Amino acid sequence: MKVARPKENLKWVPPPQGWFKANVDGDIFKETNKAGIGVVVRDSHGWVLATLLEIVEDDVKHLSMAMKSCKFHHTKREASQVAHTLARNAIHFDIEMAWLKEIPPCVSDVIRNDAV
Repeated sequence: MKVARPKENLKWVPPPQGWFKANVDGDIFKETNKAGIGVVVRDSHGWVLATLLEIVEDDVKHLSMAMKSCKFHHTKREASQVAHTLARNAIHFDIEMAWLKEIPPCVSDVIRNDAV
């Protein structure tokens, strides 16, 4: 017998005061044999400081080694919709795209929904 579990209402959770949180998501595009990555960096108030999307061809592990303090924690996609949307949109760009203190149009609605 299967027991139906109630669907979790997952939301983005801000980092502690004084920390920044980077949500990262990846997606594989089978039709083009490529993978995309999306990253959003926010502060403890939820303000978007930077976003990035690109087609991935390398490991991101070396990036974490360059940071003074870095923690990894798995988050379900439902609580990381901005990074997921960026990763899905990476296929539309031939080069890495980054926005600093600016929100790309493809995620503006998703970020607005996170604030609700």
